[in-house]
Amino acid sequence: MYPEAFDWLFDTGVRFYKIRLADNQNCTILLRVLMTNKPFFISYNKIVPNVLGVKTPNIRRLFCVPKYPANIKSYFKYFKSNYSIWL
Repeated sequence: MYPEAFDWLFDTGVRFYKIRLADNQNCTILLRVLMTNKPFFISYNKIVPNVLGVKTPNIRRLFCVPKYPANIKSYFKYFKSNYSIWL
């Protein structure tokens, strides 16, 4: 997300934000979104982002399979290894 897009979204009154995988370590964008105090989704694939060490209920982590088109087995493998769920 580039700064102009953030400003535009903020001005339109969006209820939540979604941080793309490529920006999940972008401190500038993360700080701006955190300062809105609105819920946001943050994409990740292998490493769960720390989000600047902040603990807030506004953060929702969104698993992203980095291969497109995503194979459904990729999701099964992820959930099985990270949540001990048999699918």
